[in-house]
Amino acid sequence: MTNYNAKNIFGLSNRELEVAELIAEGYSNKEIACFLCIETSSVKQHIRNIYEKLQIPRKDKTCSSVHRVLAALKLLEAFGRLKQKVIKS
Repeated sequence: MTNYNAKNIFGLSNRELEVAELIAEGYSNKEIACFLCIETSSVKQHIRNIYEKLQIPRKDKTCSSVHRVLAALKLLEAFGRLKQKVIKS
């Protein structure tokens, strides 16, 4: 897993970043839970936290996979901006 400074990225915790990275890699909630040795309900809570912190609305549960992709893309964009700031410093 990539080690990012979570405090610089939308206030996400290290665990939320781990979950987001696994989402971006295409893992299911169950697979993420198994990989991180946590309950599936914990994964779902981390995902809810990620959506909230990234201000991604979850009005329609049928669109959850779309929201997962959007969350992952938004995170990747944020990671890119953070890396650019670090390089310029």
